[in-house]
Amino acid sequence: MRIPRIRGMSAPRRRKRVKKKQVVIIGAGFAGLTTAALLCKKGFQVLLIEESSAPGGRARVMEKDGFLLEYGIHSYRYAEKSSAHKVMNELGAEPEWLREDYKSWLIRGKDLYPIPGGKEKLGEEFKKFFHRPEITRVREAMEKLVAEPPEKWYRKSLKDFLGDLLKDEKVMLMIRLIGLQIMEPDPERVSAGELIVHMRRAFEAGVPAAQLKGSSKVFIDRMVSAITGSGGEIKFGCRAFALEIEKGRVKSVDLSEGEIAPEVLV
Repeated sequence: MRIPRIRGMSAPRRRKRVKKKQVVIIGAGFAGLTTAALLCKKGFQVLLIEESSAPGGRARVMEKDGFLLEYGIHSYRYAEKSSAHKVMNELGAEPEWLREDYKSWLIRGKDLYPIPGGKEKLGEEFKKFFHRPEITRVREAMEKLVAEPPEKWYRKSLKDFLGDLLKDEKVMLMIRLIGLQIMEPDPERVSAGELIVHMRRAFEAGVPAAQLKGSSKVFIDRMVSAITGSGGEIKFGCRAFALEIEKGRVKSVDLSEGEIAPEVLV
């Protein structure tokens, strides 16, 4: 017997079938791929969802005319001492690193000026823009910073540490360039503690950053292989719309492909 619809009232909603999953990870960037690969290796049932049509996030790679093109400028910290190296080793890969050993340049108008680093001698070329007093002040300040305990400075900015030193325009410019090593040029927003850790690790590794031989595709492909080869699942073109939270825990995730109830959401 059919139930007649009453004008002005909507038809009753059908109850959605909720699929249950052990672990759901949103986003197949480097963090999502790595987390999924390591969990799959430990035997967890993982579903990795990604809104775009390819893995890698900002570091995905495109192939064109026989060349591999990095979608975004992406460096791997510390080469053989990096987290990426450790993860790939754990998953049975032996990555090769191309160390970044080149001079950095400052563009002002149409002119290029070399940026002083830690190893270069202060020759005539640096005096075209940066002068010995500014370089010395920055170098001494960074040496003092590295000697500080990082936990004391995690919640304080680089500006908090440097104070009046930033009133010098060229010192401020060099500090902005240093901050870019942890992706933030504004000394007011750079965590002094994070910069301490970065500089110590870069010194230990002998290189602040490196490139993966064969491009980021090597890392991405290895993570995807580890996930799918261990029973994990990756859904591309799948978008997360909303989370249902109950008593501080995620009860369900509303996806473009339906509703899922994960035991753990990442």
